[in-house]
Amino acid sequence: MARSLNRGQIIGNVVKDGDYRLTPQNTPICVFTVATNRNWKTAAGEQKEEADYHRVVAWQKLAEICSQLIKKGVKVYVEGRMSNKRLADGSFAHEIVADDIIVLERVNRPIDTIAPILPTIITEVTETVAISKEVN
Repeated sequence: MARSLNRGQIIGNVVKDGDYRLTPQNTPICVFTVATNRNWKTAAGEQKEEADYHRVVAWQKLAEICSQLIKKGVKVYVEGRMSNKRLADGSFAHEIVADDIIVLERVNRPIDTIAPILPTIITEVTETVAISKEVN
């Protein structure tokens, strides 16, 4: 079987607060949208900008952390598996199933409000909060 690679990486701003809920099987899920911008210059020299919107899905412990830290306007780095879901009308929805999320701005929350969601790694270095679900 041939090898393949399915990874997506984006850096952008969260469009609205994450939608956290539990599935019928009691599995935590957090869904949010990240906007990324693309800038270019036309042949006439005019500056243009266009935004793309990316649906991000986080599961398990990462979803619980996202429910606390993913808020509208926050700049984030997201890495994960690209996925396409078939919708009821037959069309497809593109999403990134997150493996890692890094909040690239200081989150203005007292540490005791996020302490209950540890033992997943949360490391603050100057103004970067790194989140990883790799630890279990």
